[in-house]
Amino acid sequence: CNVADYNFDGAAAFSLWLWGGAQNSQGKFFLWDKEAKLFVENETLGQLTSPMAKEEYKIILEHIHVSGAEFVDVVYRWDNGDLVPVRRIIQEMPVYGTLQGEVSDWYNGNWEKMYELIKNANN
Repeated sequence: CNVADYNFDGAAAFSLWLWGGAQNSQGKFFLWDKEAKLFVENETLGQLTSPMAKEEYKIILEHIHVSGAEFVDVVYRWDNGDLVPVRRIIQEMPVYGTLQGEVSDWYNGNWEKMYELIKNANN
């Protein structure tokens, strides 16, 4: 069981770990409903892989371990009660014989390679 403010409304919520291992996990998430005065399961959060509430930034971070050479991070924000993805980062580790892996960044509906973002920011 983990206690956190998953929807950043100031009320504590909790999650129950259902399955997982060293890489990925999933659970059930229960948010406090102020009007009904009870905890209600949020199925959207329950569909995420290894979600973490980053309360100081008011984001939910989903970390998906795809393989030993690839992982995906997705940043979500709440928008009128809906959990909306705002950024995705896919990192692929270097393959044999190469020096650098690929990092792709999805932001504002566009995919870009991370090194292109850095190059454009420096110009």
